[in-house]
Amino acid sequence: MGNILMLTMVLTFSEVAPPKTQDVFRCGPGNVQLSAKAGIGAKINWHASQTGGALMFTGENFTTPALTKTATYWVSTTDTSGSSSSRIKVVAGIHEIPELPTFVEKNLLVQPGQACTLSVTEKKDRNYKWYSTSIGGSIVFTGPSYSLTAKEPANFFVTATTPEGCISDRAMVQVQITQPVSNK
Repeated sequence: MGNILMLTMVLTFSEVAPPKTQDVFRCGPGNVQLSAKAGIGAKINWHASQTGGALMFTGENFTTPALTKTATYWVSTTDTSGSSSSRIKVVAGIHEIPELPTFVEKNLLVQPGQACTLSVTEKKDRNYKWYSTSIGGSIVFTGPSYSLTAKEPANFFVTATTPEGCISDRAMVQVQITQPVSNK
């Protein structure tokens, strides 16, 4: 009999590593910028579904179309040999912007030097910040009710903030001063 030659072949298959990404949220409707990172030479692919479907975009940074509600996208990588990773879910989240705060009393009429309290109708999970200017400026008080001594007519502004950090526009309340009635 002849010699028998035995060969042993070891094949190593490695799975293509999926990209690293994270969910991104914004306040109110609009575009969301999603990003992913992959190994050197790998291509990043963005998809609208977990399996199948057309490729939406190739690249690290994907800007969604304008969104009015939270959407889910899927991202994968393709290595230099053409092998692809599994698709990873990534969320483009839309948080609601809170509505304008409503006042318990919209316009207050007080005597000069009289104490008064400006109050909003409190809503669950809202923080309120008071300002003396309609744009910019420093916070003068935090909370649903702001007590002060009125010396002159003034406008005050308040915002509502959600736990996600979304801020409403500023709502305005007026403090008007009446002239004391003289007893002549």
